[in-house]
Amino acid sequence: MKKIYVTYEIPDRQLLALEDRYEIIMNKSGEVMAKEALINAVGEVDAVIAMYDNDFDNEVIDSMKNVKIIASYGAGYNNIDYEHAAQKDIVVSNTPGVLTDVTANLAFGLLMSTARRITESDKCIRSGGFKGWTPEWFVGQEITGKTIGIIGAGLDVFENEPEVEPELLEMDNVVMSAHIGGSTIDTVENMTRICLENIVEVFEGKSAPNKIN
Repeated sequence: MKKIYVTYEIPDRQLLALEDRYEIIMNKSGEVMAKEALINAVGEVDAVIAMYDNDFDNEVIDSMKNVKIIASYGAGYNNIDYEHAAQKDIVVSNTPGVLTDVTANLAFGLLMSTARRITESDKCIRSGGFKGWTPEWFVGQEITGKTIGIIGAGLDVFENEPEVEPELLEMDNVVMSAHIGGSTIDTVENMTRICLENIVEVFEGKSAPNKIN
């Protein structure tokens, strides 16, 4: 029975549907895997579902004895040396398009929160600062009829996350979210589905629909 390794815990409803055909092994530690642990985990499996914070460099890829495909759990794949993987006849796939609408939803939410100062007013209420409405109370910007340019007033992804630049934490006019652009039930299930579709196709000797190498 072929083995699929998942580097971080994901909803398992779709995985359970394949348990009669494949052995599913999942990292349920709640922690990002260290390189040594990752090497030990992928050495004897046939496919890997990889999170963005796992670095699949030459050393990790060279440790894979049986892996036929690394399925990136998301649209990005800059954490995977896909060219070296190709030299090892390992397919690398991703989940293109699945994040487009959902990240646009969040971007508009961050824009609205910044323009209408929603987060600022929420903090004010929670700290006991709300004493009633006045004409200048948290005056913000209307969106209706405006030409919108998103230049960073709302942030969801950070350069060195999970570390956040200290300056941002001091800015009341910046709204931040914790990398939740793709965090909806539908999106997570779609990413799982696409990863598994690519894996199954490769296992059956076919070309992965979302192959990038």
